[in-house]
Amino acid sequence: MALIAAVWMAISGLRIGRGAWDALMDHAAKPEVLARIRDIATNWPGTEGFHDLKTRTAGSRTFVSLHLELRGDQTLNSAHAIADDLEHRLEAEITGAEVIIHLDPVGPGSGRKRKG
Repeated sequence: MALIAAVWMAISGLRIGRGAWDALMDHAAKPEVLARIRDIATNWPGTEGFHDLKTRTAGSRTFVSLHLELRGDQTLNSAHAIADDLEHRLEAEITGAEVIIHLDPVGPGSGRKRKG
């Protein structure tokens, strides 16, 4: 009986240790979180697209970074408002998210073409 209890305690200890290790080490967000981010960013009004989506999780925090493609002929205030709204939506949708959005002008007025 003591041997069974020792094995059970060892297995439980390994599970707890693995959970703690996973919480401490950075890794990419789960596929369903990535899919949700892509869905929201792809359909966000006023954008021309996005690229360079990167995520990492550390403990209960999810860090999201992406480049948002916006029309180059719009005002800085307009572009910032679009990105700010998207940032707040992603943070509301993904528990513990910290979002950083880089603005990339594309199309007319930007000197750059939209990425394919």
